[in-house]
Amino acid sequence: IFFIGFKYRNLKLGRKNEKPEFSDATYFALIFSAGVAVGLFFFGVSEPLWHAKTPGVWYRESKSYSEDEVDQLAMVTTLYHWGFAAWAPYLV
Repeated sequence: IFFIGFKYRNLKLGRKNEKPEFSDATYFALIFSAGVAVGLFFFGVSEPLWHAKTPGVWYRESKSYSEDEVDQLAMVTTLYHWGFAAWAPYLV
């Protein structure tokens, strides 16, 4: 990937003297937001289902929790993964 990016680093999409529509920071924000949105749309649904229905999860094996409690724990785990803990590295 580095060599492809290095080879095409000066490639311009548009007219020769035309100014870019977006700055580098804006373009990065657009791509970053799209990536996060795709992750949230996909994993926002599939992760809680996986935690609740996959055998082998620690609270699923204990047999001491009701189905409602297992579903709540699955949501708590998902919110942990996509909550403050997921966004904390961006603060550093």
